[in-house]
Amino acid sequence: MAAETTAGGGCQAEWARLLMVSFADAGVRDLVASPGSRSTPWLLAALDESRFTCHAVADERSAAFFALGLAKASGRPSLLLCTSGSAAAHYLPALVEAAASYAPLLVLTADRPIELQAGGANQTIDQTKLYGDTVRQFFDLGGADPSPAALRGARRLVAQAYARCLDPEPGPVHLNARARKPLEPVATDNAADLAVRNTVDHLLSRPCPRLSPPLRLPAEPALDRLLRGVAAARRPLLVAGPGPLEQGRCRAAAQELCRRLGAPFFADSTSQLRYGLERPAGMIDNYGQLLGNPALELPPPDLLIQLGNPLTTAGYSRFLEQQHAARTLPELWVLASWGWRDGDNAATEVVSADLEATLEILLERLPPCRRGSDWLEGWRQAGQIAAEEIAAMAAEDPFSEGGLARAVAALLPDGALLAIGNSLPIRELDGWSRGERGELLVLSQRGASGIDGLVSGAAGAARLLGRPSLLLLGDVSLGHDLSGLELLGRLSTPLVVLVVNNQGGRIFEQLPLASHPAAAGKRMDYWTTPHAHDFEAAARHFAVPYQRIEGIEQLEAALYDAYNRTGKSILLEARLPSGGAAAQSAELSRRLAGRLAGEKL
Repeated sequence: MAAETTAGGGCQAEWARLLMVSFADAGVRDLVASPGSRSTPWLLAALDESRFTCHAVADERSAAFFALGLAKASGRPSLLLCTSGSAAAHYLPALVEAAASYAPLLVLTADRPIELQAGGANQTIDQTKLYGDTVRQFFDLGGADPSPAALRGARRLVAQAYARCLDPEPGPVHLNARARKPLEPVATDNAADLAVRNTVDHLLSRPCPRLSPPLRLPAEPALDRLLRGVAAARRPLLVAGPGPLEQGRCRAAAQELCRRLGAPFFADSTSQLRYGLERPAGMIDNYGQLLGNPALELPPPDLLIQLGNPLTTAGYSRFLEQQHAARTLPELWVLASWGWRDGDNAATEVVSADLEATLEILLERLPPCRRGSDWLEGWRQAGQIAAEEIAAMAAEDPFSEGGLARAVAALLPDGALLAIGNSLPIRELDGWSRGERGELLVLSQRGASGIDGLVSGAAGAARLLGRPSLLLLGDVSLGHDLSGLELLGRLSTPLVVLVVNNQGGRIFEQLPLASHPAAAGKRMDYWTTPHAHDFEAAARHFAVPYQRIEGIEQLEAALYDAYNRTGKSILLEARLPSGGAAAQSAELSRRLAGRLAGEKL
C-alpha cells in the first residue's frame, strides 16, 4: 500500500480547506456528517469553518433526511459528508425525495484513491455517478492536486455545484473526492506545501464565483391564452396540492385569485395555502370526501387551474378520469415553479415559471372580483354540510385517526411547524382539519411519498426553524426511522412526535384490495404488516421522554407542557384499534350521501 501514502498530508489538508471554505462562501451553513475515516480531511476543515453549523449523525440514512429537513426549512442547500463504501448508498432514499420535491441538497462522498479501485481493496466501491439520474449533476473532484490551475478549478466546481442545486431546477447534487493516507494534516515547512498554502490563501481572498439565474417569468402568449380561458369560464375551480414551505409566500395572491375568479378553492393542508384567518369565501376544506361522493350532483367545472402539485386525495384523480371517459374534461392549467406536475395526463398547458410572479401578473391583468354564482354557492353549501358532519363525528369519537388529525391542527400555536406522515395521516389531516386558524407551516415528504426518514426530516426542519413543532405519523413509519429519535435531544425548541399506533398500515384497508377475495383473511397482513413494536422502550433507549395518551385532553396538556413548561421534545403514542379509520371513513361517506341527497344541491 505504499502508493496510498504518497500524496496525503499538507497538500491534502489545504485542498480540503479550500473546498470547505468555498462551500461556506457559496452559501452553505449546515454540514451533516456521519463517522468514517476517509472523510477526515474534509471534516477537520469543516470544523474549523466558523460559518458552518456541524451536525454529527451516526446513521447515514437518518443523516440524509435530517439534512433534507434543514434544506426544506431554509430553502438553501445543506451539505452531507460521509466516508467511502456503502455509507454513501444510505443517502439514496433522501436524495430520491429531494429530487422529486425540488429540495436543494449537496452530497460530498469521500472516496479511496484510484490505485485502490477494482482490486478488492477494503471499503472501496465505484462511487462515480453512484446516484445515477437521481441527482441533478455529478462532479468528480478527483484527488488533491497542488497545481494552481487545479485549485482554481476546485473552487469553481464547488460554486458550480452549489448553483446547480438551485437552478434551473432545485435538487440534489453529488460531488465525489478522493483522499490518500495520511488523512490527518501533516505539519510541514517544505517549499511545495507552503506554495499550495499561499495559493489557497490567495484564492480564498477573492470572491467565490456566483451564478445569477434569469428571472423565471411566465411567457406572454401563455398568459394571454389563460386569461381568455378565464374570461370564458363560468365554473372555474382552483386547486393546490402539496408544496414547499416557501410556497406560503403565495398564500395572499392565491386567495385573492380565488376571490377574483369567484371560484371554489381546494387547497391541501400541505400546500401552505389553506390555513389562515383571512380566507376567501370560496375556500372549501373538506373537498376530499365530496369529490368521491356519488350523491353530490354539482356540474363539473369548465376550467381548472392547478397551483403546483395536484391534490393528494384519490378523489381528484377519479374525478379527472371520469371527465376523460365522458369527454368532458375542461381545460386544465398547471402553474408551477418547476417540473411537469401532471401525473393524471390531463393538463392543457403547463406554465413553468416562478409561481409567485405568475400569480402577481395574473392579478394585475384580471378584471375586478366576480359576483357570486350558483356554481360557487353550490360548493359552499356542500362544504358546509361536510364540515358539519365531520364536526359531529369528531365530537362523537375525538380519539380516532381523523379526530387526532383535526385536534393537532387546531391545538398547535400560531406559526408552529406541523410535519405530517404519508399514507393515512396526510389524508386524515386533509379531510378532517379546519383551515380557519392562524398561520401553520406544514412540512411533508410528498415528492416520492415514502414513509422513511420522517422523524429525521422533521428534526432537521425543527432544528433550523426553532419554533414549536409536531410530527404526526403512523406506527409503520416510525418503525422505519427509530434512529431519528436520537436527534430529538439535540433540539433547542421542542419537537413533539405523535405516533398513531393502529397496528400497521391501515391505509390499505381503504383501498379496493381490502374487499378483494385474493387478499382475504391473514393474507391482508402482507400489506398492513401488523407489528409488536414497543415504542416506549425505543424512547427509553434514545433517552427521549415518552407518554401514552388516551384522549384529546391529555394531548392538549402534553403539548402545553412541551411548549410552555418543560421545553423538551417528547414521543407521544396514541393506540387505536385496527380497522377504525376504514370504518370511520365509510360512516362519513354514508352520512354525507344522506345529507347531500336530502339537500339536492
